[in-house]
Amino acid sequence: MPYKYGCYSFSANADLVAMVGHGQLSEDQASYTKIGSDNYIKLLNEKDKKILIDIRNSYGNLTTDLLIKLTYLNYQYYSINSVKAKQILSNEQYESVLRAKPVNDKTVLYTIGYEGISLGRISKSAC
Repeated sequence: MPYKYGCYSFSANADLVAMVGHGQLSEDQASYTKIGSDNYIKLLNEKDKKILIDIRNSYGNLTTDLLIKLTYLNYQYYSINSVKAKQILSNEQYESVLRAKPVNDKTVLYTIGYEGISLGRISKSAC
């Protein structure tokens, strides 16, 4: 989902909250920290271990701003609501992000109901 700092995952957030609740992570204002000495990497199969190692090798030494910039450039949709895009991207890159924002100028008719009563019935009874 596009968010003010790039993409946001409700699922990932729910997982982090659950891990804090189960005592696997501690949380402060800016980060999460693993609690205990359990080595969860050892529980993974070799294929999944390799995926994590590849991700760490590719992105582990990048700054937060550079990670955000890479996300914005490769997945522009996630940058459309960003408050940081203009300061992280070049002018040309930022203009490209603005063009990525979907525009819907079609007229749409919505219908509503209230406790199973149609709008027509509500308006007739109000007259």
